[in-house]
Amino acid sequence: PPRREILTRDDFKIMTETLHSEGEIDRVEKEAIVDVLGFYQSKVKDVYIGLDKVVFLKDRGSKEEILNAAKKFGFTRYPVFKEGKVLGYINIFDLFYKSYKDWRELIRPILKVGINQDLSYVFKIFRSKKENIALVFKGRRPYGIITLQDIMREIIFSLTNF
Repeated sequence: PPRREILTRDDFKIMTETLHSEGEIDRVEKEAIVDVLGFYQSKVKDVYIGLDKVVFLKDRGSKEEILNAAKKFGFTRYPVFKEGKVLGYINIFDLFYKSYKDWRELIRPILKVGINQDLSYVFKIFRSKKENIALVFKGRRPYGIITLQDIMREIIFSLTNF
């Protein structure tokens, strides 16, 4: 059965305000709670990486070119494209820990999310699918990528930005 929310966001804010006014939590603790609640209002569009900043790999590149890109840019996951279309992504570690004849066999499907989706929803999808990267779309047009690291950075920013 679906889980019911025991407290809504508004309930939580009222409870936080009450705890603060009664002296149970101080101003800093109250602001930290409110900032974390702000994460639940953040959208993919607030933190995604635009296509112009994404490092893509070509499907016709060699294994050496992939390893050179990994050394140069330091990422673990790279979207792979062919003729302007994203085929999926490759995890660099797969090159070392999986058996394959051609590295293209290691291309994994990439999740697709909307640019206006809630970050909290995308975070849940990442957890349930055990994925760390998604292609961001606005309508049918790709706009960029979002990673679990981007979402975690937003959560940490929410916690420390008060």
